[in-house]
Amino acid sequence: MSYESLEVPMALDSLPLTISVEHAAVLLGVSRSAAYRAATAGQLVTFRVGRKLLVPTAPLVRMLGR
Repeated sequence: MSYESLEVPMALDSLPLTISVEHAAVLLGVSRSAAYRAATAGQLVTFRVGRKLLVPTAPLVRMLGR
């Protein structure tokens, strides 16, 4: 699935507890590679489950100021 095909939910409070880095990139309005760079730099909170890198939505919503 490409990040361009992800739909941005109308309400951020309706997001699941975690989202992919690609989905976070769409919400932040940045490219997929920029989101991964932010994750590597520690600017985007992430955690790994197996090989999948996930973004917890609570810190992301706080980052967005909503």
